Amino acid sequence: MYFFVDMDEAYDEYKKLGLENFVYYSQILAYLIIFYFLIMFYKNYQKISTSDSTKLLMKKILKTRKTVRNYMLFNLGYMALLLIIVSVANINLNIDDLSRKQILLIILLTLVVTIVALAILWLFYQLLYGFLLRKLNRNYKELAKLDGNL
Repeated sequence: MYFFVDMDEAYDEYKKLGLENFVYYSQILAYLIIFYFLIMFYKNYQKISTSDSTKLLMKKILKTRKTVRNYMLFNLGYMALLLIIVSVANINLNIDDLSRKQILLIILLTLVVTIVALAILWLFYQLLYGFLLRKLNRNYKELAKLDGNL
């Protein structure tokens, strides 16, 4: 996000909406959670050894994949939460100037944009992981053949 968004401008918008504390503390929490996932990924990565049996190797690789999937789900959930909270704060700020119809339209538009953005990111993740899992499955079959021959 830092590459695509001017963060000073974004913080000014958060300040106007009264969300500077929420953004500050939620980012601290998000960085702590990201740090946790990095540690878990590194631990899982360190446990993967080529001297393990094929079955054990696949089990460890799939555990690492689960960590990555959970990391992606956390990021998507955090993004959705942030989009919804910013929209609600924006509505609260302009509540006197908006009609019920406009409020419903903003809520609907926020939900649609959030769902579409999350779906695109999730599909990209699935596509990328689909290629990697296909290759992993091919390698697993080759390893299983070698394991069976030994």
